[in-house]
Amino acid sequence: MKRAVLLSIIDQALNSAFNLLLSLAFIAFATPAEFGRFAFMPIWPC
Repeated sequence: MKRAVLLSIIDQALNSAFNLLLSLAFIAFATPAEFGRFAFMPIWPC
């Protein structure tokens, strides 16, 4: 049980780190038009 919890915590930490790096790369390399297109995603279609 403890091993499963530890693996779950490690998995979540790696997933969060990857998502953070991906977001920072997107902010750094995207043009303003691309960033504006993907930064705002409405919950429902307008």
